Amino acid sequence: MGKTRTFVAIEADDALRRRASGLIGRLRPHLGGARWVSEENLHLTLMFLGELSDTEITEVCSRTEWVARANGPFSLRVAGVGAFPDAQRPRAVWLGAREGGEAVCRLQADLDDALSDLAQRGENRGFVPHWTLARLPRGAGGGSPHLVSVLEGLADYDAGELAVDQVVVYSSELYRGGPEYYPLATCPLGMEGGARSPPGRSPMVATATLNGSAAKTTDSAAATKNAPASKNTSMAKKSAAKKGNSKEKGPKADAKKSVMDLVLENSDDLRHTVAAIEKQFGEGAIMPLGADSDRRINGISTQSLSLDMALGGQGIPEGRIIEVFGPESSGKTTLALHVHALDPSWAKKLGVDLETLLVSQPSHGEEAMHITEMLVKSNAVDVIVIDSVAALVPKKELDGEIGDSHVGLQARLMSQSMRKLTGAISKSKCA
Repeated sequence: MGKTRTFVAIEADDALRRRASGLIGRLRPHLGGARWVSEENLHLTLMFLGELSDTEITEVCSRTEWVARANGPFSLRVAGVGAFPDAQRPRAVWLGAREGGEAVCRLQADLDDALSDLAQRGENRGFVPHWTLARLPRGAGGGSPHLVSVLEGLADYDAGELAVDQVVVYSSELYRGGPEYYPLATCPLGMEGGARSPPGRSPMVATATLNGSAAKTTDSAAATKNAPASKNTSMAKKSAAKKGNSKEKGPKADAKKSVMDLVLENSDDLRHTVAAIEKQFGEGAIMPLGADSDRRINGISTQSLSLDMALGGQGIPEGRIIEVFGPESSGKTTLALHVHALDPSWAKKLGVDLETLLVSQPSHGEEAMHITEMLVKSNAVDVIVIDSVAALVPKKELDGEIGDSHVGLQARLMSQSMRKLTGAISKSKCA
């Protein structure tokens, strides 16, 4: 089984990325041979874990989420530019963290306690919060007579304030053109109900097997300890009240109980475990298979009755990523225009309401994906059409030289974006 380079970090927002990009432009003439961090890869590393197996990554994500819940959101003043170890012998150029640095260090210390047994030794000594802008091979850049004065002039550079409300577990894949980072888990800070987990272990690993009325729970002591007693008691009282107040017998009475009540009524251990899971991950994180069987999926018509019927009678379903593929001039854009249009005159003839139509023309693929993500998370739009996917050029390709080879770059961009968008789309009404 292969292993994956893994680290935990704070991601930069768009404003910080823009400022860092401008800062890199000022520093570039003074650092020959430097490998500059791309705008989309800018992050503050909290902990580098090294090469991990899939099982270890799952454990890292679980522990990181619990640490994140125990640490509240905070603001970080991103300011100051310097070099490691110094400007005469630079190996890395960084953008620093000032106000809010204590909160970052506290968060990192908690992560170190929880993950140290999984991290490679010696990778996280002497944590100093910073955003790496460039890395240099040994001996490069130190010869620039202006570098020292340039860095001194940027010692008080202020890149603004960053609102930190989540940490991200990333995988790192190395390519000839530089590393590519892929988010494995996003962990919000300070979610209600968070509790500190025992250092160096998962707060709860529970597996339940339903066989008639039997249920087995691994680490049930940890589950009972970490699950708030008030919620468990309240849940038990609710269940008891339902049993005590129900005068009806037979199928009618059973129909009034929820599917979850019927599953849990014969097992206190399973009830406590489910309560702990819902406390950590939110209501609906675990449910019986039959609980959502009657859910209606809304759709948006394609304006073609036969196609709507082929898609189940509702047209394009909401909460899904829809890919339309086919050879050139096969009708892909025409189909999209029936749902959502770009050409105003053509769209008007098709009956599109131009008053509610928003059009964006991003300059590169990453910008298109960021805009799409923001629109999806707003849950305020019905349809988002990207036309066409093939025309989304990655920023790295636009910034490079004509003739440069970028094997698989666009495919990685789309693959990463689809993985990131799938969860948000499933919770929205977008199609």
